[in-house]
Order: sequence, then structure tokens, then C-alpha cells
Amino acid sequence: MKKLLILSLVAFFALGSAKVFAQTDDGATPFAGSTHTYYVNGTWTDGNSDGAIQPAELTNTGNSGDTYTWWVSTDETDLTQQEAAGTYFTVSNGTYGTGSSTGGANSISLTWTAAAVAAYNGATPTNFFVVVQEEDATTGCSNLKAFQVKPANNFDLAFVNMKPDLSGVGADNQDQCPQNVAVSFNSGAIDYGYGVSYMYYRLTTTGITNTAWQFDYQFTTENGLTGSNVTVDYGTVSGGTYTKVGDLTNATGAAATSPSIAAGSNEIYVRVTITNNKLSDGTYNEGTSAQNVALTLTNVQDAGGNPVQNINSAGTTDDVKAQVVNARPGTSTIGHD
Repeated sequence: MKKLLILSLVAFFALGSAKVFAQTDDGATPFAGSTHTYYVNGTWTDGNSDGAIQPAELTNTGNSGDTYTWWVSTDETDLTQQEAAGTYFTVSNGTYGTGSSTGGANSISLTWTAAAVAAYNGATPTNFFVVVQEEDATTGCSNLKAFQVKPANNFDLAFVNMKPDLSGVGADNQDQCPQNVAVSFNSGAIDYGYGVSYMYYRLTTTGITNTAWQFDYQFTTENGLTGSNVTVDYGTVSGGTYTKVGDLTNATGAAATSPSIAAGSNEIYVRVTITNNKLSDGTYNEGTSAQNVALTLTNVQDAGGNPVQNINSAGTTDDVKAQVVNARPGTSTIGHD
């Protein structure tokens, strides 16, 4: 009878607040970790056609010598109150909070953090405003302009089956045969080795840039894995070679600490390893019985606590990818006359 090992990677996540809708990553609705430039009294020519303002692409059309002072405010009653840089944003280019009249002073580039996304999309929203004051070089008179910024949670996750040899994306129900049986004669006895099977999944984030993220998970097995070691870890792939970064199970197979994926690591791989060779206690698993493994992801979120919005662009609260290791034939021992 044909028997299968099925491993499913299931992801559950909470949808965000009522502010969830289609967004564009720009200066008005920046995504976590993204950098955007704000300017006045200028014209912009997109010299490299990337859709992003570079300070060098701005031409100052304002009064020569005028002084510009840029800041961010979260005080709706008085937008002249300045928010310190660091928690909600960092300054990537330009001068913050003090007047400047040279070198792109009519613009400033800000990188918005996951904390800003969380603050704006929280139960009690924090509103952000980019403010600039221009002081006339001749008269000393000044003017103020403000612009509301709505940091957006557009954190999405995609995961796919990978082929066992990591040569490409696998099918929705990727299957493989167990490793070939090794047989030898040792110390007067025939010794069988039933090998190791690997399953790989790729997880890719979008909508966050240079922002750490994390997930919780539950790892369960059934009795069909008696006689096998099953471990789960995560890592990276380069040139078809998997490099382990950390464990998702400890030595006994129980769940280990939930991983926090470093900022800039927008793609990771999950590897499931099933070892059927003879173990230290003398047991082994020939692979003729059904084996079921389940890996469940929960609470997928970025460093600001912003929950993932979609998995595989489905807008659903769960998704499943299954892989199959086809069982070996239940071959009997060799009889003789």
C-alpha cells in the first residue's frame, strides 16, 4: 500500500487595523524602513527613472540664501513642536531641527521606522507631520508649511515549496522519494541505512525594508516518525547551497525560541530534516509507514509589532503548503528453500 509523508507549513496571522487598504510606498504613506525625500521651492527631475527623489535631482527655485528648518511633529495642537529623531524616523540626508541655507537645504530625506507604522496604525493613532520653516534672507520674515504623513503597514509574506535539491520552486504538492537504501555487512550482520530526507520552504517578505521581523510556530509530529530524528531549522540559500542560521527545534524535537530575523533578511528558508538511519538506541525507520509532520506559523510581525497583512497575496488568515515523501514498498525479508 502506498503511504505518504506529508509536511504542511501553515501560517496564521492577525489582520491589522481598519486602516488596511492598498498602499503605495511614497512620502505620504511610507512603508517600514523606507526612505523618502520632502522638499519645497524646487523642481524634481527623475534622472535615474527610479521614481524616488534623490537630493541631487532637485533644483532649488526659491530665494537664494533663504534658510530652511525641517522637523517632524506629532503634536496636532501645535505643529511647531518637534519630535526627536530616532524612534519613529531617522535623518538620511539634510539637516534636522536647525536652520540651513546650503547644500539641498530646501529638502530633507527621512527613513520611517516600524515603530512609526505601529504608532500611526495603533488603537490611538499618532499622527505625523513633516514641517518646514523658510526664513527670508533679506527681511528675516518666515513662513511655515506642513504635510501629513501616514506610515502604512504593507507587510506581506510569500512562501513556496522548494524542490528537494533547491534547484527551483517546487509544485504546490511537491513530492520526492526517500533516499536510496544503503546496505552493508558489518560485524557479522546485515546493516541497513535508510538515509536522510530534506524538505525546504522559502519565506519572502515585502513591504518592509531594513526592518527585523519574527514569527512564532508550533512543530508537531505523529507516531509514524518513531525511529526517526526530525529537526527543523532556518537559514539562507546561495548558489543552491543551504546555510543554517538557527534552530527551530532543539535536540529533543521540542520548539526552541522563536526566531527574530535580522533587518535586511527579507528571504529565509525553513528546512525539515528527517533522519531514518539507525539511531543510538538501535532503532530505525524503514519508511514504509505514514509519517506526518506539521509546522504552524503564528504571530508573523515586524520589529514594530505590525502584523503581516497577506500571505501569498491571498488576504486570508491561513495558508498551507504540502510536501510528500512517497513511502517505500513494504518489501518482506528474503525467503529461501
